Amino acid sequence: MAQYPFFVNAAYRSQSPIADQEALINWYVEPMESPGATVKTALYPTPGVEAFATVTQQGGRAMFAQAGRCFAVIGTKFYEVFSDGTTTDRGTVADNFLPATIASNGDGGLELFITAGDKGYTYDLVTNTLTQTVGVGGTTLTSAVASFGGSLYGYFVVLDVPDSRFYISNLLDGATWDATQFAERTIGQDPWVSMYVSSYGQIWLFGGQSTEVWYNNGTSPFPFAPDPSGLMPYGCAAPYSVREAGDQIVWLATTANGGYQVMAAKGFSPQRISTYALENAIASYSQVDDAYGETYNDLGHMFYLLTFPSQQQTWCYDFRTGLWHERGTWIAENNTYDAWRPQWHAFA
Repeated sequence: MAQYPFFVNAAYRSQSPIADQEALINWYVEPMESPGATVKTALYPTPGVEAFATVTQQGGRAMFAQAGRCFAVIGTKFYEVFSDGTTTDRGTVADNFLPATIASNGDGGLELFITAGDKGYTYDLVTNTLTQTVGVGGTTLTSAVASFGGSLYGYFVVLDVPDSRFYISNLLDGATWDATQFAERTIGQDPWVSMYVSSYGQIWLFGGQSTEVWYNNGTSPFPFAPDPSGLMPYGCAAPYSVREAGDQIVWLATTANGGYQVMAAKGFSPQRISTYALENAIASYSQVDDAYGETYNDLGHMFYLLTFPSQQQTWCYDFRTGLWHERGTWIAENNTYDAWRPQWHAFA
């Protein structure tokens, strides 16, 4: 590397192979922070994986960990995963072959809220019972479609994409939902297609062409309202691509003018983090709305993974360096890379 420093660079495949045709797969760039280093940058391998627990279901859809407990939605089952690699089946959930969501209302409520297959489930962490509360066949909010879930200030929140409205549960009570406690879009025109509840107390609601942010303004009986400064002219091209990376929200975006960009927003100021090369690659894909995102920290790097399952392609952005690389699982019999096999992450 000291002799050939130009090899240590990000993935960048330009429209013209003559201009640039760099591939970086399963390695990432790390700059040396010491002025006395032998080289300015080095390549380090991305982590490998090994089996930790085995279950009968297939198709990971979500993972969540808090207060020493870890849970996962895999196929049609909601599992608790223990530190010795054993698992317990905690109940059955609907499966529409799309990602699920898991959120907690903390020590005050001691409940989890799971959305899976357009239905919402409340899990009691004390009695270890799973009950469908939202959607057809549920116990309270039977008219709603549970597309995405989240939690803030003791309330569970669920987005109904077909009706473009979000509902809130009773305070610290995920078993009780009032059908009159909902909000619809008023400051934008395009319907909501995705929702992400940030860890810093905001509800991000994404339309197909624009995005708005709601906050707790303390009103009663409905405590949430749109922030007047939170309307952004970037919509969401892939509803499950939205993730939180440190103090930023990141997603695959599009606008009323078309095109695809990966945006990261700190506050209400989204910034483009994708490159021309990445945007050219995404534009060539036959399907992009099925892309899903994931984030994790490792050895000082904050990574955002963007996987396109229909294309068997995973791209990874390093927030510490601002550089992209590719992730892949090598399939020897096909002599090619598929999308990176790890899908969902929990630090437990």
